[in-house]
Amino acid sequence: MNIFIIETKQRVATVMKPLLNAPGSPHTTIQASLPEKAEAVSSDVDLLIIDIPIPPGNGLELCRKWRSARPGLPIILLSVADNIDDKIAGFEAGATDYVEKPFHPRELNARIHALIQCNRPTPPAQKATVLQYADLQLDFHRLSAIRGSKEVELTPREFHLLEYLIRNPERPLSRDELAENVWHTPNTRTSFIDVYINYLRKKIDTGFPTKLIHTQTGFGFMLKDKQQPDNLTL
Repeated sequence: MNIFIIETKQRVATVMKPLLNAPGSPHTTIQASLPEKAEAVSSDVDLLIIDIPIPPGNGLELCRKWRSARPGLPIILLSVADNIDDKIAGFEAGATDYVEKPFHPRELNARIHALIQCNRPTPPAQKATVLQYADLQLDFHRLSAIRGSKEVELTPREFHLLEYLIRNPERPLSRDELAENVWHTPNTRTSFIDVYINYLRKKIDTGFPTKLIHTQTGFGFMLKDKQQPDNLTL
């Protein structure tokens, strides 16, 4: 596993290297770079971590460039900014995950392994080629969705989130459940899930009279194509 860390000081790389290479863990190569030299590294990278400075402009621009060059690459942003606008800006720049500082190294370690695991292709024998709910299809060969006759491109994280929704239709799914089963890490700060649900809504429900992704007030989310109970809101 090759991890590339972009940071002004090599604190994250120094702390994470022994943890990622603990006994029993797969060997991990960690490269670290200053932001101004971040584009001069090998493309053989399995996961990218960007430690965003304040102001965050340069860090977000690096994220956009890497996302454009490597659409399927897992990218983790680290930042002291903890408000929802900063998180949305990070996700819109192409981040797969967003970790607030300060954080415990074990949490970052868990997130790294979860993203690597999610990004590995699943052997076809373990999954159906296509999952379907109502007029929504999830295509595992093309890693995309089809709503009606409209093909929808998804990021890897959006794909896994939609897969979990389709495999658990018409059942309220809490943010904690989604964090544990899609992100594979329990997380008390689950506002990022709302961001991804919003992304899916724009891609899956926009332009269709029947909405499939619903919010259950005070609980979580549900995939449902029938008339919603009164306590569900869009």
